[in-house]
Amino acid sequence: MGRSLIILGGCALLLAGCGGSEKKEVAGGLYRRGPVAACLRANDFTVSMREEDVNFIAFTATGGGLRAWENGTNRQVDLILAFGQSNADARQTLKAIKRFALRPPLFRWRARRANAVILFATRPSQRNEQLLLRCLNRSVRRS
Repeated sequence: MGRSLIILGGCALLLAGCGGSEKKEVAGGLYRRGPVAACLRANDFTVSMREEDVNFIAFTATGGGLRAWENGTNRQVDLILAFGQSNADARQTLKAIKRFALRPPLFRWRARRANAVILFATRPSQRNEQLLLRCLNRSVRRS
């Protein structure tokens, strides 16, 4: 009886380990450029994805980049987003920006959120920061 209980317990542990550690990676990263751009446009921002508007590092990011500025502010509210295919891509992009965007200092306010690198020319207002976070959160691919 004791021996069969040990075997049964071992089988239960073996079965508990099967399939429970399946990792689901979201293809294309957590945040997506297209929905973020649409959200910003809907909130009175002009958005460009052209190379001459988006800096070279953000333009060549694996998930693409965009530049946005709030209408009516003469580009005082200026934002660049670079999207990676993963969190590691975004870390590498931010590292490149920190290393190569020193002279003159480009986009002094920098942050990384999951697979997105966020660059504002100056510290954003709380309203614009919250708007950006809402746009990012709405762009998350549901699996």
